[in-house]
Amino acid sequence: MKYKRIRRRHLIDGAFDVLNHFRVFDVLRSINYNNLTVLNYHRVSDPHDPCCDTFKPNISATPEMFDRQLAYIKKSFNIVTAGEIAACAHGTSTLPPRSALITFDDGYADNYTRAYPLLKKHGLGALIFITTDFVGKSKPSFWDVAAYAFTHTKKTSAVLPLTGETCWSDEAEKQAEMTRWIETLKTVPEEEKQRYAGQLPAALEVEMDDCAFNHIFMTWDQVREMAANGIEFGSHTLTHPILTRISIEQARHELVESRRLIEQELGKPVETLAYPNGGQADFNPEVIAVAREAGYKLAFTLMPGSNFFRQLRADPYTIRRVFLSHGDSFPRFVAKVNGIRRIS
Repeated sequence: MKYKRIRRRHLIDGAFDVLNHFRVFDVLRSINYNNLTVLNYHRVSDPHDPCCDTFKPNISATPEMFDRQLAYIKKSFNIVTAGEIAACAHGTSTLPPRSALITFDDGYADNYTRAYPLLKKHGLGALIFITTDFVGKSKPSFWDVAAYAFTHTKKTSAVLPLTGETCWSDEAEKQAEMTRWIETLKTVPEEEKQRYAGQLPAALEVEMDDCAFNHIFMTWDQVREMAANGIEFGSHTLTHPILTRISIEQARHELVESRRLIEQELGKPVETLAYPNGGQADFNPEVIAVAREAGYKLAFTLMPGSNFFRQLRADPYTIRRVFLSHGDSFPRFVAKVNGIRRIS
């Protein structure tokens, strides 16, 4: 089954390569004239680095691929800012045709060390959504704790918290089990999620290294430097809960306080929010109402696809983004950013 999936992926990538060669995506982009395409990155790093023991699916591109992608985006789209999108959404101005915005989620340190220099090289800005409780701390996310525990375990079977007994016979099966566990964890209330995450290392007989997550997220000094040089910042909440898995009062606290902290540190208004996890079940009308009341003018999802300008004006609180992965070949990247919504 695994080899069938790999073969299918290679066949699809080959088809995308042919379509790109014959400039089919240029035609598609010209048809989608009044569109905003929002790219979603998390990390720019090397997933094959032997020292990489955090959650690899969050690596969106290697530095070399990110460099190539930026060159393509700069040539093919009109890069806009969050402020310009907000002005368009609220009817005070318009956007240029084939607009695009580059975004990052979470606030990982490699946004500063690897992505930022390449953005400067190409003369491009970006919008980074930071989880304020992560900034300047060695506090890991639950998904990075899970990845570390699964990476370092010597076990080939375990009784996992929440999901129970399981086993794996090779690295691919172990990684698949880790991903299933993380996705299942996202379905439970926030307090239970954190409790189960804390139990995982012991279940896998892994001792967490106190230094394992040093400098994994940006510091406020780095955030301020980037903010002074063309990078915008928005909220990704205080602690990264799925907002529909907590009370509406907790959601209000997450949105109000994270916005206040970023504004306090940067001395400028913060008007953008990215919903943690970003799927259709991860926000709802009540959460949107709280975001609006908290002062946000735009909110971003991880629902796939681009945004027609008319949709943006009708609903600036469910903006779609194109999720990017280090597993994307360049032709697959081109297909995604030019409107192919769902690619397996």
